[in-house]
Amino acid sequence: MLRRELLCILMFGVTFLNPYAAHANASADVGRTVWSVSGRTILLDGKPFFAKGVNYSPTPVGGSYNWDPFGDWFTRSWRGIYQRDLPLIRAMGANAMRIHSLFAFPPTDANYENVDALDFDSPEVADHLDFLDKAWDGGQDPLYVLITIPVDKLRGFYQGDDRLRAEDSERVYRFYKKLARWAARKYGSHPAVMGFSIGNECNDALDLPGAPVFWERIDELARIVKAEAPDKLVTSVWFPQPKEHFLKYPRLLLDKRFDVIGMNLYDGPLKNSEFWELYNSWAQERGLNKPVIVTEFGTPACRHGVNGRIEETAQSALLQVQWALALWKQIADRSVLSDPGRGITSGGFVFAWSDEWWKTRDQHGHAAIQDPGKIQQDFLAGGWLDDECFGINSIAPHPDRPPLHPWEPDKSPVPYPPDLLTPRPIYYALKALWK
Repeated sequence: MLRRELLCILMFGVTFLNPYAAHANASADVGRTVWSVSGRTILLDGKPFFAKGVNYSPTPVGGSYNWDPFGDWFTRSWRGIYQRDLPLIRAMGANAMRIHSLFAFPPTDANYENVDALDFDSPEVADHLDFLDKAWDGGQDPLYVLITIPVDKLRGFYQGDDRLRAEDSERVYRFYKKLARWAARKYGSHPAVMGFSIGNECNDALDLPGAPVFWERIDELARIVKAEAPDKLVTSVWFPQPKEHFLKYPRLLLDKRFDVIGMNLYDGPLKNSEFWELYNSWAQERGLNKPVIVTEFGTPACRHGVNGRIEETAQSALLQVQWALALWKQIADRSVLSDPGRGITSGGFVFAWSDEWWKTRDQHGHAAIQDPGKIQQDFLAGGWLDDECFGINSIAPHPDRPPLHPWEPDKSPVPYPPDLLTPRPIYYALKALWK
């Protein structure tokens, strides 16, 4: 039953990929790519580009963003993971990836405290060139990378009367300034890099006491990145729910140093349709004429079964397919390539490549268990915010390694084999559209 319904969806969906098939996918000038914008259109080497992307955060079972390597799975130590994944991402017809974490030094209290002593030009810093080279693929079948410059929205942007907290905030901010400059300088000329995103879902900070300082510092990070990497795109990502947050979109993000507006959209096909109408009115009122990329869209592949446990069924997998394809259709229907005069979008990034088991209960031990979400969300297909089940691939620890830890270099000189991926129906559905 699932196969027959899925085939019907794919046959329906293929019709809204065709407008983009003839547009730029690779650089004509091998070894260098130049990214720019013209109105609402993103240009790669002067040709329109439409992103068919995945959010790539391939966290192994037992791993987390809150301990080493802090979500940075893109150094040679972890090459087994991206060597497993990049051919599969290409095979589904994607042309871009968005990564959420990249560091020169780990974001630890010790490094915050000693930030002025950190030498970002040292050969000891983390290196990501092997990952980027493999993404570039010699220009033959490149996957362009949108790099997130992560920011600590609480510690790095404090504004208040607590002197010790203010001093700590200043040190943390200097750490991320150095990180932004280093990343843009080191990777800004790499042909696989399409651009840099300053933070993620930054409207989380709208109601913080230090909000004015936060936006000033986000602006400064964007200025640093653009100065070091003028041929790459700079964006910041917004989560436009609730509507009031979107309407408060800071004026500075409309400034010229932000080339693209990033939007994470999860509100479901019906509400997202209403959002696009709101966006058009809002943009017209402000004279805004910038490209928009949907930096995240998707829904979990599971539902809550007996005793609230995560449960995957044929029906829940089909819901993930229907949900994601409906959202992709909205992105495609509003493409600037199919309707240059009235189009809005320059592509999207499905969330996410693989399940991440650390998100619900982020503690050692629990990151080796796939936990159900705790928050009901009627805008998601399964009705729950099951953060650990968004993947277009499910994941399981490799039998030849302990599930609690993906790899600990101080205990084993050889990396453990990467976890086992199982593509879900949504992988094949998107492949039918994108390939």
